[in-house]
Amino acid sequence: MALTTVRDILKNHETVVLGSAPLSEEAGNVLASSNFTRLICVNGSIGITERIPDIFVLNSREYDDPIYLNPTRWTAERKQLHEIMMAQAVGKSTRHIVFLLKNDRPDQTIARLHASNTKWRAYTTLNTGQKTDLVRKAGVYRYTTAFNISAGLFGACLALANKAQHVTLIGFSFKDGHSYLPNAVNNRFHLEQDQEAIQDLARVHNSRFHIVY
Repeated sequence: MALTTVRDILKNHETVVLGSAPLSEEAGNVLASSNFTRLICVNGSIGITERIPDIFVLNSREYDDPIYLNPTRWTAERKQLHEIMMAQAVGKSTRHIVFLLKNDRPDQTIARLHASNTKWRAYTTLNTGQKTDLVRKAGVYRYTTAFNISAGLFGACLALANKAQHVTLIGFSFKDGHSYLPNAVNNRFHLEQDQEAIQDLARVHNSRFHIVY
């Protein structure tokens, strides 16, 4: 884990973290404004903005992994949602990718991104333990909560832990649906953990962190 580059990108910058939930009018206004100097996109949200993100947070998977191939663990519907999410990165560019590893290496995800003509300068990998440690460093108290938060909220923790001046999270919701697939259902798996984590972050960072729903 080498987060020096991430900190260099984010330190002292007004940062917006763009999650994958449908944007409210207020959140859309935030994204359209010029009031921030750094943008973090999370998973499929890279497909809903023309702005090149400074950091792209992406769940990395290996597609020959037995868990992924197990239809009781990864149903056809879940795989379809993942494929649509990955398609949002086709032809996109970013300054830096942070791969959240579900397996040991991001090689297969990198190969898919290359095939999709996705471009980046450098990347950082975080395994599950490193991700959890970073979330706790950002202010989330309980280990089990930090372990289980959503990728969108992780993006906010990444910015807070790496000294962003202020962090605004948009494209975040406790309801079903994605900006690129608004009718998807039963896809919010982190509700309780996210609610607890938000309370922790608000207490620790006060006015430095807020969410526009």
